[in-house]
Amino acid sequence: VCPCVDVPYCFETHGQFRRTLFRAVADYDGEVEDNLLTLSPKHRIDDMPHIPYFLINDCADELFPEGQMDAYVETMRGAGHSVDYDRLEGCHHGEITDSAWRHILLFLKKHLL
Repeated sequence: VCPCVDVPYCFETHGQFRRTLFRAVADYDGEVEDNLLTLSPKHRIDDMPHIPYFLINDCADELFPEGQMDAYVETMRGAGHSVDYDRLEGCHHGEITDSAWRHILLFLKKHLL
């Protein structure tokens, strides 16, 4: 999952993403704001299949506040989803530690093999 769990919020607050997000829904029927909801994990929790999820949050991310991902994980769990969550303290946007890679591989091994 991209750390942008609330796509309409990112569209409004992150100017560098506006064009990308707009183009992602430009060919959809309907209003842009409604179409952005279809891409927004936060707004699609009830539509998500009940499968195991693995989410990572790079806690020093300059673009997405860590509280957003924490709240999203709690909402997913509250909706009955199984979520493994790895918080990477001190990591910036896109950084993944060796420990996180090990956790990813263990998760995949557990759920796919």
